[in-house]
Amino acid sequence: MARYSLAAESAVSGEAGTDRAVRPEGYDALVKISPEGLSRLTVMVEGAYCAACIGKIESRLAKEQDMLSARLNFTTRRLNLEWSGDPVRANDFVSAVEGLGYRVHPYEFAAVRDGQEEEKFLLLCLGVAGFAMGNIMLLSVGLWSTDQQVMGIETRDFLHWMSALIALPAILFSGRPFFRSAFRALFSGTTNMDVPISVALILTSGISLFETIQHGEHAYFDSVVMLMFFLLTGRYLDFRARRQTRGAAAELVGAVTGFASVILSDGSIRRLPASALEPGMILRIAAGDKIPADGSITQGETSIDMALVTGETRPEEVRAGSHVYAGTLNLSSPFTMIVNKAADDTLLADIVRLMEQAEQAQARYVRIADRVA
Repeated sequence: MARYSLAAESAVSGEAGTDRAVRPEGYDALVKISPEGLSRLTVMVEGAYCAACIGKIESRLAKEQDMLSARLNFTTRRLNLEWSGDPVRANDFVSAVEGLGYRVHPYEFAAVRDGQEEEKFLLLCLGVAGFAMGNIMLLSVGLWSTDQQVMGIETRDFLHWMSALIALPAILFSGRPFFRSAFRALFSGTTNMDVPISVALILTSGISLFETIQHGEHAYFDSVVMLMFFLLTGRYLDFRARRQTRGAAAELVGAVTGFASVILSDGSIRRLPASALEPGMILRIAAGDKIPADGSITQGETSIDMALVTGETRPEEVRAGSHVYAGTLNLSSPFTMIVNKAADDTLLADIVRLMEQAEQAQARYVRIADRVA
């Protein structure tokens, strides 16, 4: 299992920051060698919230020697790397990404599904911001509908202080998604879109508090809380949409999780995780089990539910010599099969990769807008 260091999250960007950070270890064990002899690594990146973050990570990795491809999927947070050279360099690439202020983990679909806590946190922040905005707006109606001569300085200052008592705690609490991200970026010597958001929230709150103390005519607590509310609304809806898309991919790959019955050379059966299967292994598939890998039937006849792959609801009759695919369901009789492709080489894994590629294929004007942003 890969080991992490808190110092790696605090690394300053560039070579100097990478040198000061504790070098991540263990990612070379996750590297897979392609038939062409290229090294491939898939990891999970957290903290990338916009197209600029993706561009920063991909451009940084593109500068690495021997790097052939570096693509980060915005929805699944899946970073795919391909390079020619020593697999040990995977640790250097991970260190480079962490040096930009992002967190890197081994990619696991179980982790992709686990977003409930983050969703609850965003929803709580959104609710507090909405409550504060509604109450401050009620107070602001009096400030907007009259002037100082009619209201009096004391009444105006009282309404400003009441707005401050509601706004400041709400900003400190609900602004945490932006403040945390901005702090990590600045601590690493880089910036992201949460930095100007945090600066706007803090400066506007500070100016409004100063004006209130100095009996000023204008305070902007209503504006800053409204800005934070709409920003949180966008972030929450974006998170929900991306989580649903990640869930679709996770459901596909989740079809091949679990264990498989491997027939050993002495005829005994050993249970192995589906992720540990390799081409050439002989499997025994019981009735009602999902097929864990792509392969060919060597013995037996049965009916297979191919709906996951073909969309066809009618079961397909198969026999010795027939090809079967990972994720499909054995409906009637047990059979024996030989593994042809397993793990990331299966047809199901190819479908997931095509989904991610289609998701990343943006219209020309969208790409232009991302570059301008």
